[in-house]
Amino acid sequence: MMRYFKNIWLGFTAFILIANSTILGKTEAETMSFFRQYKTEIESTAEMLGIPAYFFICSLYPEIRYNYNGLDQSMDILLAKTGHDSSIGVCQIKLSTARWISGVARNKDNPYYIKVSDHYFHIVSVSSPQETLAILINPIQSIRTAQLLIAMNYYRWLKAGIDLKDKVGVLATLYNAGSIDRNGVERAPGRHPKMNRYGELAMQFFDSDSLLSLTTK
Repeated sequence: MMRYFKNIWLGFTAFILIANSTILGKTEAETMSFFRQYKTEIESTAEMLGIPAYFFICSLYPEIRYNYNGLDQSMDILLAKTGHDSSIGVCQIKLSTARWISGVARNKDNPYYIKVSDHYFHIVSVSSPQETLAILINPIQSIRTAQLLIAMNYYRWLKAGIDLKDKVGVLATLYNAGSIDRNGVERAPGRHPKMNRYGELAMQFFDSDSLLSLTTK
């Protein structure tokens, strides 16, 4: 019975939040402002990971432009605190994905493993759901966690002999869809990878003049 009333309350809260939000996502100007605000952070993390900054900017562009706004932040945190696997923070990373990243970063035998500092990437050393949530809510740590995930995917494919430097849309697709599907099966590296709609949007941004105003290719 308590669960029933909790679900009604969550549904009502979601309705109120949606009713007070007229736009999902950000405008193009707001999106560019976001990337300019965090440009130094993205570039320094990119250098640390050994991957050009445009990989990350393009992979995150559809998320920031179309999927994230204040409604997401409020509702997703609310759902996460009641046990749902919500997408949290500016980069909309699921709690389960964050746990996966943390596990991979501690397992040298995992094909997605790359060595990073837990002092910089706080997600590596989390020990509780509360810590994970706090990290993803923090914009800087959310971006770093997203960049770490993208780097894990990039190097996984590189180890398999496939360089995605000219396939930003594929890298974005992996970020969006996940490297492991719902059945626990890896979306393994292949010679003819396909993009989803998210990846196509990332590729469109890669080909745009807007990217050049942020960084070099």
